[in-house]
Amino acid sequence: MNDFQEQKETKNLFTEIIQGYSSFVFNFQNYSQVLHLKHFTIINQAEIDRLWDKYFQEAKSQNLPTFDYQLEYIKKQSLWTDQDESEIDKIQDLIKRLRSTISILFIPSQITQYKEQIEIQEQKLMVLLTRKYTVIGYTAESYANKKIQELNMVRSIYEDKELNKLKCNKNNDANDTNDIEDNLEIHYNEIISKFNDKNLKKAAIFPLAQNFYSMCDEDAYKFYGKAIVDLTNYQQELFSYLRYFNHILSKSPPEIILKHNDPEKLELWYKGNTKLKEQMDKHEKGDSFTPNMTAEDKEILGIKDRGKRDEVAELLKQKSGQGDLRMEDLLKAKGEIK
Repeated sequence: MNDFQEQKETKNLFTEIIQGYSSFVFNFQNYSQVLHLKHFTIINQAEIDRLWDKYFQEAKSQNLPTFDYQLEYIKKQSLWTDQDESEIDKIQDLIKRLRSTISILFIPSQITQYKEQIEIQEQKLMVLLTRKYTVIGYTAESYANKKIQELNMVRSIYEDKELNKLKCNKNNDANDTNDIEDNLEIHYNEIISKFNDKNLKKAAIFPLAQNFYSMCDEDAYKFYGKAIVDLTNYQQELFSYLRYFNHILSKSPPEIILKHNDPEKLELWYKGNTKLKEQMDKHEKGDSFTPNMTAEDKEILGIKDRGKRDEVAELLKQKSGQGDLRMEDLLKAKGEIK
C-alpha cells in the first residue's frame, strides 16, 4: 500500500470513529443496499454481554456439556493429558515473561528479537489450543459465545444513518434472515477488524486528528460533543491514544516526526531516548553503561555517527578517564543541541 492510499484509509477510519458508525455496500441476491454498522458504547456492549448467562443456561437445558465436563471427559479418554495442559501453562508463562522483558528494553533491535520470540511461542500456543478445543468439541460455553457474537452483529447493522431501523428484525422471514445474516457476517468481520490497535494508533498521529485534539484542551466532551459515558468504545480508545501520542509528539524534534510517520517507530524513539537518558543519569552516578546498537537502532533513535564510532558510545567510554559526562554532552553528541 502506498502512502497516499494509507493516508486515505487512515482519514476514513478517523471519520468513521468520529461519526460513530461505518457505512458499507451490501449486495444480496438481486439488490444492493448501503448499510451502516453502529459502533457500540460500553453500555450497548454490556446490555448484550449480560445475556451470556441466559444462553449458557439455555444450552445446558438442551443437554450440551459444559467446558469443564468435556475437559475431564477427554482426559479420561486419553485425548488430552495433564502434560498437555502443563505445556500450555509453560508457554503462556514464557510469553508473559518475554513481554515483561520488552517493557524494560529500549534498543529497537533487541525489542524486535523479543517480539519474534513471542510470535514463535504464540504460534506454538495456537497449535496446542486448536487441538485442545477441537477434541473438546461444542460446549454450552461455545453456544453462548456464538449467540452473543450473532447478537453483536444483528444489533449493530442499520438501514439508516440515524441508526433507528435495524437491518435484521423479527418481522423478516426466518430463511431470508438466516441467509442475510450469513452474508452480513462477512462485512461485519471485515469492518470490525479495521479497528485494531495498530490502525487506531495511526489515526491518533494523523495530522487532522492531532489538530482537532490541540483545540479541545484535552477535553473529550469538547472533542466529541458528548458525555464520556456516551462515547463509543473506539472513540474512547482513540482519545486515549491522542493524548498519549500528543505527549510523544510534543517531545519529538521535527526531523524525528517527519522521519518516523509511524506510531510504532515514534514509540520506539520516545522509549529509547527516555531510557537512554535514564541510563545516562545512572552512569553519571557511577554505574557502568555501554549501549550496543546497530546502525538501524541509531537511525530510529536519532543518534548521529561521528566517523566510524557514534559519539554517544565514545563519550561514555571517556567517562572513566576524562571526568564527568554531562547531559549537555549527550545531547550534543546526538545532534539535539549545538
